[in-house]
Amino acid sequence: MQNYRKIAGQKIEDMVEGDYWNANRDIAKQAAKFFNIVTSNETDMMNNTKNYTMRHRLNRELDFNDDFRKKYLT
Repeated sequence: MQNYRKIAGQKIEDMVEGDYWNANRDIAKQAAKFFNIVTSNETDMMNNTKNYTMRHRLNRELDFNDDFRKKYLT
């Protein structure tokens, strides 16, 4: 909380909440781009989604680059 400077008319809590929603939006965009693969068939996409969900449930590392996809999701 101390890292946020006061801006006229905004509370610190509002700024933190805004940062949360911005980060959430950015992650959603990265995930959509990550799963938007034209060359994959439905089985590959289902396996990618299943592996992504399991890694998320187990609190394991998630990244949205090609190396991560090849190593952990396929």
